[in-house]
Amino acid sequence: MRKYFVVVGMVILLLIATIPLRADGPGTTIPVDSQEVTLPEPTGSAAVGRVGFDWVDSTRLETFSNDKNDHRELMVWVWYPALRDTNATPADYLPINWRQAREQAMGFGAGLATQNLAKVHVHALDAAPLAVSSQPYPVLIMQPGLGPIATDYTTFAEEFASHGYIVVGSTPTYSAQVVVFPDNRIIRQSPNATVADNALPQAAQTMLDALVNIWAADNIFIMNQLERLNTADPAGRFTHHLDLQAIGVWGHSFGGASAAQTCRLDDRCKAGADLDGTLYGDVIQVGIQQPFMFIWSEPINDPLGQQTRRDVQSVFNRLDHGGYQLTIQGTAH
Repeated sequence: MRKYFVVVGMVILLLIATIPLRADGPGTTIPVDSQEVTLPEPTGSAAVGRVGFDWVDSTRLETFSNDKNDHRELMVWVWYPALRDTNATPADYLPINWRQAREQAMGFGAGLATQNLAKVHVHALDAAPLAVSSQPYPVLIMQPGLGPIATDYTTFAEEFASHGYIVVGSTPTYSAQVVVFPDNRIIRQSPNATVADNALPQAAQTMLDALVNIWAADNIFIMNQLERLNTADPAGRFTHHLDLQAIGVWGHSFGGASAAQTCRLDDRCKAGADLDGTLYGDVIQVGIQQPFMFIWSEPINDPLGQQTRRDVQSVFNRLDHGGYQLTIQGTAH
């Protein structure tokens, strides 16, 4: 039954999918400006900590870099159950160097059309001590959609962590709008690592079938790194506290497609979830052995939307260990 354990945690997604941001009070509407904003408070009993890692995969060259000697490098955020340490400081929603790089990437006038992220407040404590448990914590690996970054999903991550999960979110380098490494190197989105709005359908399909395997390889690399972290975390925080027999993989949009492809490629994934993501890669033909959940916004009745549902239904019908498929009414992608 252990392999089904992670699926239970993913049902929490249903509870938080429509939680509004909080400004002056619960449920108020947030104007697009510099108003102070606090994200929804996690409903679990644990405080939440957050730390970041800069991980380099020495086994893979970075195919999107102009330097042919570069290896694949990922910025990874980890949210986790934490002690309520009075000395710990609140984490930034997004560190200042990330905020500045993102504003530059959005171009002139972005501040007039978007929320000032310096005014967004989270609940995670920066580098707080782990709340040590008698049992290791199950792990959820997540990826964003094509373009966003991991911290855009902070409410999800904090919610899971407050309920006793280690949440590991990566931002796919060169596919995300921007990635900032600890030495202040800024990597912006490459045209070769995303799909142009005017791309022809067949070209887009070919490119995304290839890209989903790169993202899935990122998730597999993260699993390898977590094994090392669980054996000997240099900071001592996570050593022997990760339950690597209870790994779930999930993502939104293209990150959801990557979750499905990851589970198809690596049986360390014990369950997965795709939030509104069209499937790519050979998972459509091969299928998934693990329990899997598909969560949909209201369907768009066009040829792509119809094909997406046919592909997913084909995979869903072949799930050997069960799963869930549902649509949340009144939602859009």
